[in-house]
Order: sequence, then structure tokens, then C-alpha cells
Amino acid sequence: MRKQDVKTKEDIELYYKKARKIKFDDKIKINNIGDLYNEVALKCRQTFFVRNEEHCQQGRSRSFNDLILLFRYYFPDKSLKYFFNELKSHLNIIEGQSNQMTRKSLYYCGTIKKYNFRYAPYTPNNVFTMNHEHFKGQGFRNCNVKFSEFLD
Repeated sequence: MRKQDVKTKEDIELYYKKARKIKFDDKIKINNIGDLYNEVALKCRQTFFVRNEEHCQQGRSRSFNDLILLFRYYFPDKSLKYFFNELKSHLNIIEGQSNQMTRKSLYYCGTIKKYNFRYAPYTPNNVFTMNHEHFKGQGFRNCNVKFSEFLD
């Protein structure tokens, strides 16, 4: 399945189940979504495809898509609904227009056309919110599903 074929929540689940997974070095232990977030967003760890080819170097800004692909590797039996609810809980996000992700935020990068984690000054125009962001911002150009549709 290609990103352009994705239109529904079910398509999104299927896409990420079949997508090429990425992982950290085998020495890094991931027990929960908090560990995953910290390794991706705060420590900017190097990632590898499952067959150990390098995916991304240490210290690079990482996309939200990378976080989901890592989630799929470490928690293959969990749903995206579980992922979004756990991430929301970990970041203490309360739904609403003005609520932003804490610590390192996700900002839309026009170069790679995805949301990516980085430290940057807050401005109302570039803050990631669970309510308004959608999968189009991850390269699914025909999909209007919002991230919030995966929240309880």
C-alpha cells in the first residue's frame, strides 16, 4: 500500500502494519511510549531498518512518522489508538486548540513535508495539536483523518 492510497483510519492502520519498520540499536530497551518518545524526540537516537541498515543518524530531527514506525516495531500488537492515547497521556496533553506538546514540539517542515521533532520558539502558527493535525501532514495526501480521531 502506498501513502497516496490511504484514505481512512483503517487504511492508516494497515499502512503502518505493512510499512518497513525501524528500530534503535539492540542495546536500547523500550518498555513504553514514554521511553520511545524520549529516545526519538529528546535523545535523537540513531535508527536502523530491521535488517540493520542505517535509517537515520544520531542527532537528526525525527518525524512523527518515525515515531509511529518505531512504535510498530516495539509494540506490534498494539493499535494506533493505543499509541495516540499513550502518547497523549505521556505528554499530559489536554485536548483543545491552545494545547501544545511539551518539551520538544512537533513542527511542520515544508522541506520533508512532515511534522518533525525539534526545539523551536513557540508560535501559534506552527504548534502541533492532537485536535487539528491530520495525516496529510505525514505525506498521506488523500487522507483527511485527524490524529484526534484515534483518541478516546
